Amino acid sequence: MGLTGPAGPMGLPGPIGLTGPAGPAGPAGATGPIGPAGPAGSPGTSGPAGPPGPVGPPGPAGSGGVSVYTLTVGGPSSTPVFVGPFFTDVGSIFVPTGSYLITAKVVLTNATTVQTLSRCQLSRSGAITVLDISEVTLADTTGEATLAVHAVTQLTTTPGEHVKLSCQADYPGQASAIYPQLTATQVTGISTPGP
Repeated sequence: MGLTGPAGPMGLPGPIGLTGPAGPAGPAGATGPIGPAGPAGSPGTSGPAGPPGPVGPPGPAGSGGVSVYTLTVGGPSSTPVFVGPFFTDVGSIFVPTGSYLITAKVVLTNATTVQTLSRCQLSRSGAITVLDISEVTLADTTGEATLAVHAVTQLTTTPGEHVKLSCQADYPGQASAIYPQLTATQVTGISTPGP
């Protein structure tokens, strides 16, 4: 065999071979820094209305009501109260501090055989003030009349005052007082606007 000759020139590249299978997954990288906050999103659509809630407890009473203080509810007393030369109480009620419209009436009957001048007055205990007065001359023996008094006043004594209906008959006369009524209605204010 003779000697090996010199190497020939490099041949052209061969065709690309087929892709080999994927290698195994590498380890997870470190967590990156937190990115900046994104812009606020647009409001979503309104959700459906919820069911009605339970009924709440009753609230406290309002201040717009009317308070009435009265001697009797229903028919007045038919028990006679005899009155002479000094004023005698025929009805009295205690009412709290405040402004009031007060009305009262009583039936007087002569208890003697002579004409008798009789009178009834409405008064308050706090200032010992006569609020109104009415009088009548009763005919002898069975003379009878109904007297009415009324007033608007402010009671300033705490916690309140007595409002009284009292009657009197001039000496030597006497009278009996029956069917008294006495009512004080509390009001929110008093004004005297004039004509």
